[in-house]
Amino acid sequence: MRFFQKKTVLEGEPEGHSWAFQVAESPEEVMRVLESRFGVKFVTPWVVESWSADVGQAREQHGHISPRLSISAYNDPGRQATLTCTLGSSNVGHFRLPTAVETFGAPKLGPPPLAQPDKLMNALVACNRDFFNLLVTEKAAFGKVRIESKERSSETARRAVMAQARVIFPSPVYAWGLGLTGYVQSVDASSEKPNRTWGFETLDGANQLRHVVGLRTGSEHDEREGWKVHWEAEATGYTPSPRSLNCQWRLFRGVSLLAPTQRRLCLPQPTTRK
Repeated sequence: MRFFQKKTVLEGEPEGHSWAFQVAESPEEVMRVLESRFGVKFVTPWVVESWSADVGQAREQHGHISPRLSISAYNDPGRQATLTCTLGSSNVGHFRLPTAVETFGAPKLGPPPLAQPDKLMNALVACNRDFFNLLVTEKAAFGKVRIESKERSSETARRAVMAQARVIFPSPVYAWGLGLTGYVQSVDASSEKPNRTWGFETLDGANQLRHVVGLRTGSEHDEREGWKVHWEAEATGYTPSPRSLNCQWRLFRGVSLLAPTQRRLCLPQPTTRK
């Protein structure tokens, strides 16, 4: 599951070194496998839930197992185990633990986090046209995106009556504790007044979205009446006006979409970040 390594420096004593694997099995199962493989018994030293091998019982034909190998309980997540080697002070000499980069190579870093997540989300739930300017400002946080577009035309009107663009993020972007996985905007021109919708796809369900937005804006959502201002919260100056909170929830390809709707706003064309 994971690899750990540690160097311990104490005044007047040689450096201590240890390295370990976290194993997705219980300590008892790890002991069973090693006892079967090496023909040894693990005994419990003075440390609680930590076992070391009685190497005097090891069969030579199954290879060598060090007395400095230990198995310990590791409760994250659940009951798992760590398999640790500790280098004794008499064996240190000129030993040096290699760095993680030397062993595994440099990590591949993802895009930076959002610079102003609160400002972006407040502009979204308020149907504010500043939201689109903030999207451009935060473009680096969305990484190298992929864009899907589609249109539906009307034979009688001889024009596109439904246009939709979907922007897929390479990895979730987090704001307000919500995992944003993509951006969707659409224009429905099937009626006299075109209906425009935009918003984020999320990892979270509709109930979680209502809960988070309600807490963040001091409002509450009613299934029949939509969003209502929580008047006690409004006294603090934190809650937006009742008209500025206009969010809907619907499913788009099986995920929840946090989306305001606006008839008069002109939606910009999404562009791919190079």
